[in-house]
Amino acid sequence: MDQNIFMNAMKELIELAKVKENVLEAEEIKTFMEDFSIDDQQLHSIFQYLMANGIKIPNVQIATETAAANEEEAGEEAGSVSYRIYMEELSEYNGLGQSEKEQLFLAMRGEQTEEAKQKIIEGYLPVVVELAKRYQDKGMPLEDLIQEGNLGLLAAVNQLHQLAKLDTADEFLVESIRKAIVESVDLQIAGNDWEQTILAKTQLLHEANTYLAKEWGRVATIQELAEFTKMTMEEIEALQEMSNQSSKD
Repeated sequence: MDQNIFMNAMKELIELAKVKENVLEAEEIKTFMEDFSIDDQQLHSIFQYLMANGIKIPNVQIATETAAANEEEAGEEAGSVSYRIYMEELSEYNGLGQSEKEQLFLAMRGEQTEEAKQKIIEGYLPVVVELAKRYQDKGMPLEDLIQEGNLGLLAAVNQLHQLAKLDTADEFLVESIRKAIVESVDLQIAGNDWEQTILAKTQLLHEANTYLAKEWGRVATIQELAEFTKMTMEEIEALQEMSNQSSKD
């Protein structure tokens, strides 16, 4: 199961419920999810997830409290029902032995590349999960880290035929997965830092405006604010524009 596609489907279901007064029929949900070939237990988990998000499903007897509790438990583990279903399917894949890896890496240089590629991807999916778990305390949901790791895996597999030495293939794949996960974490942290910086500068600008208005009995100009706060006029104009936009929203 492609986790990205599954997550988009769940989001679309929630959006569909919003235009239907947060009510979805069980058969409607089954039809919507039929492309994923889910079993009854997985469907039950989807019902729980939807009900935990305030969506009513007539004639489905799952207490809202139970659904919320189950979703909270899932949140502690991964963040959503998609992780549970993904892990259930992942349990069907066996890891690759060393000899099998070598045969598949060699096949990537032959004519059966597509078949070998699929087996390599399936064999390394558990590796993605294990690596993702190492970084789940860095501010990103585990399922997002897995998605990023999977993307890194796919990109790396497509480059295997370019390796000069096949005995470095395993290390290359693992490092590519780890790098994709680390880069996503770094971007998340950088984004959070940027937001904190913007908030701090906005607060500084507000305090400067208030202080100078009391001191001078008038609203300070952008140039005066720039001199007082040591920010550029462009920064101040951008902050004011964002502040005005936020107030409109």
